Amino acid sequence: MDYLTKDQVDLLRQEIDILMSSKYQSKKKQVVRESTILELEKRKGDLENWKLEIENLRELHLTLAYEPTRININTYSAWVKKNVGENVVLDINVDPAIIAGAQIVWNGKYKNYSKSDTVYADIQRLLS
Repeated sequence: MDYLTKDQVDLLRQEIDILMSSKYQSKKKQVVRESTILELEKRKGDLENWKLEIENLRELHLTLAYEPTRININTYSAWVKKNVGENVVLDINVDPAIIAGAQIVWNGKYKNYSKSDTVYADIQRLLS
C-alpha cells in the first residue's frame, strides 16, 4: 500500500482499529474502504504487523502557500521516497501567509524555503 500523506495514514489507522475491533463482524465493509480490505487480504489478515508498520512511519512536515493537487502530492511523495526514505509520509499544511515556496520540518529541524520574509521586507521598505 502506498502511504502518501498523514491524513491518509490517519484514515488507515482508523480503519485498522475498526477491523481489529470487528474481526468477526460482516459489517466491516460498510465503514472500511475496499482498497483497505484488499490490502488486508494481501497481508493475509495480519492486522497487528500492519498497524506496527504504520506506527513506525516517520513524518515530514510540509507547509505550502497553496492547497496542493493530487498530482502535486504524488510528485512530492515520490521525491520524498526517493531522497528521504520509503517509510516517510507527508504532513501537509496550507498557510497562504508564506507567499511562495515551502516550510519544512524534518527530524526536528526547521527550514524556511518560502519568500515571505523577503516579500514582507520589500513591502515594508516600499511603505517607508
